[in-house]
Amino acid sequence: MDTYTRDLSLSKVLESDLADIEKTLKRIAEGNYGICKYCGKEIGEKRLIARPVSSACVSCKNKLQNGA
Repeated sequence: MDTYTRDLSLSKVLESDLADIEKTLKRIAEGNYGICKYCGKEIGEKRLIARPVSSACVSCKNKLQNGA
């Protein structure tokens, strides 16, 4: 992999991470941080510690990944 391709890939990852952070800050400002956007239940503390930008609880995330 050449430097340009590697840097471009890294740039895309960083842009995605920044977008996730901005969405999380918006949820904090709106007062719905830690609430699943799909089912409305609280996102577990362990999940938020592991991935603070999570917008879905583990159950809903698994359903989405499995196409349910």
